[in-house]
Amino acid sequence: MSRTHWHSFLLGGVLAVSACAVVQPPVADRPAADRVPAVGDGLDLAVTPAVATTAQPAGTAALMFRIKWPARQVAAIPATTAAIRFRVQARDGFDKEVEAQFGTSAQMDRIPAGTVTVTATALRNDGLVLATVAKNVSLESGTVGSVSLVFPVAASPTPKPLDPPSVASVSYLAAAQGQQIEVKGTGFPTDDTVTFTVFVGGIEIASSKILKFTNNGFFFEMPNEATRDKIIVRVGERQAQSLTDLAKLTRIEIATGPIEVKQGTSDIVIPLLGYDAENRSYTSFPSLWETASGAGGSGTDHNNHGISHGPPPLNVVNGNIQRASTPGDFHVMARAGTLFATQSVKVVP
Repeated sequence: MSRTHWHSFLLGGVLAVSACAVVQPPVADRPAADRVPAVGDGLDLAVTPAVATTAQPAGTAALMFRIKWPARQVAAIPATTAAIRFRVQARDGFDKEVEAQFGTSAQMDRIPAGTVTVTATALRNDGLVLATVAKNVSLESGTVGSVSLVFPVAASPTPKPLDPPSVASVSYLAAAQGQQIEVKGTGFPTDDTVTFTVFVGGIEIASSKILKFTNNGFFFEMPNEATRDKIIVRVGERQAQSLTDLAKLTRIEIATGPIEVKQGTSDIVIPLLGYDAENRSYTSFPSLWETASGAGGSGTDHNNHGISHGPPPLNVVNGNIQRASTPGDFHVMARAGTLFATQSVKVVP
């Protein structure tokens, strides 16, 4: 038998714990899976303040018995536990028992005022005693108090150590605002159990702008406030950074004058450059290309382009003229986010 001592005082109509808590050892040969935590594990009887009542005769008191445990820790209570038996022993041979099921309460009336011993016993379906805890409680005449059997919070499983993140590659060296950048690596979490943040140029990427997430990579949208810097990926307390800088583009241009090609020509590269705020140039950034008839181009007359009407007379893919099948005047447009650049193309026989 082990003992733990509590000391408190009776103030007005307050129940006071005056002596010891006693844990009786459980049956030695019962299955380990049936074990109910003992007081040393956090199993306890909690006594709450009593209130005055006229329902109890002079010289007596009442006790309400309850069972409490954290809702998320129900699994800590053995499924074979059928009920909790509360026993009260007092002077003059008073010795009574009541049982409470999980989620219910029970009350005992006409308990002699003074010091009583309250014992809670967890019973299995077949009546086997799983564990017992007891406390001495002081009762004041004409009161009703509450005693609750409190189950401990089950220990959370030890989390698996996180692998440190690493950044193996970044899809582009530059991008315009809103364009998507792919980051590949390892150690990226796929749930919300740990914090995950991404920074570019000291600017944190909003979680809503991190897309298509896996543990080996993710996409994010380039923020407007970013400057040229490394990409930093932070997982919990660990972080990794890209080997190369990522820059935000402020303008793009087709780096050539008007283009003239012969009909039937293919594989003509149109040079496209992007520039950041410090006028550094880049060729590695995402872009879309469109073509339209006419020698000019305002940047707004391509909105309906792309509707299929058979093979286009001038086909440009990723800045490469793959087909110039029909003579005439055309212009090409390159887009990077909201940035665009145009140039005229003349196809001659």
